Amino acid sequence: MDKTYVFEFNSKAITAHGGPISLPPDLTFQNVLRLSLDGNSSVNLPRRIVLKKELTDNPDLFDNELRVYRHLQSLQGTVIPECLGLAKIDGVRALLLSDIGGVSMLDSGMPRLEQATLEHKLAFPVRLIRQSGVHLGDFKMGNVHWCGDAFCVLDFEHAEILPVNSKFEEADVQKQVQYVSEPFLMRQEASAKMTRLIQRKRLSHRKDQRQRGLKFKASSSV
Repeated sequence: MDKTYVFEFNSKAITAHGGPISLPPDLTFQNVLRLSLDGNSSVNLPRRIVLKKELTDNPDLFDNELRVYRHLQSLQGTVIPECLGLAKIDGVRALLLSDIGGVSMLDSGMPRLEQATLEHKLAFPVRLIRQSGVHLGDFKMGNVHWCGDAFCVLDFEHAEILPVNSKFEEADVQKQVQYVSEPFLMRQEASAKMTRLIQRKRLSHRKDQRQRGLKFKASSSV
């Protein structure tokens, strides 16, 4: 059930409804809230937003993510969320982000993709980010969303701002793509095998039912 939250942005108190973001199988991020703003909000914000609260035991991660978002200003709203500014909620800082929507690569709603297509589409945002001088320090399926027909990347707490070096960029990109694509393809194949097994069992069950029906019909006519 959605809860009501009040946060401060640009010296205004804003009411929103929603709750913590969850990912399969049982991951819940209590410091990341997906919210819908009230229709009468006086601030110029999208109706659906994400608030990522500072972890009070490690404020450096928050500072680093804010720094990376500012560094990647030109990519915001395309392959990464848009950082709309700083807010405050429950007495702590929070990043106010656009809600990119889509589905996480961990989600069962993630479509099936062939290896070549998967790797090509994963490489696109990773390459743009790397060419902008950022290395993704926590690149994994849970931090990648499929949005329409393309991938978007999120979570930059552990990202590093590095000098642009074309000599090593592509190798870095391919390594990170492989790190995410391999477990996804393995899980996808395991899911396909399970689906085929279930289908075979259903067909076998129907066949057995038909055979029992024929035997019963034959015995009844004797």
